[in-house]
Amino acid sequence: MLVSEIGTDTILINEVDVTSGKIIMTCSTSIVRGTNGKEELVQTSHEVGDDGGIEGHQVWRLTEIKYVPPKREETTTIHEGEPMELDEQMFGRVYE
Repeated sequence: MLVSEIGTDTILINEVDVTSGKIIMTCSTSIVRGTNGKEELVQTSHEVGDDGGIEGHQVWRLTEIKYVPPKREETTTIHEGEPMELDEQMFGRVYE
């Protein structure tokens, strides 16, 4: 994999086949100002075919969102020294 930095806001990545030395995928990732005024990452990838032509491409736009955890309908109080069931550990009940 070859990585190059273009300016302060973009990197280029070339995925290289170790056997042939040919580039099999190329992509760029850039930081941009989105329509909401926040910074976003934009990634564009191109799959390179055997003949050197583009066989496929993908475009991704990643932006920060505020995570709001779901409301809990019930809570469970576990007293010190009381055994805790495995399912309670796995499913994240609230313990005091």
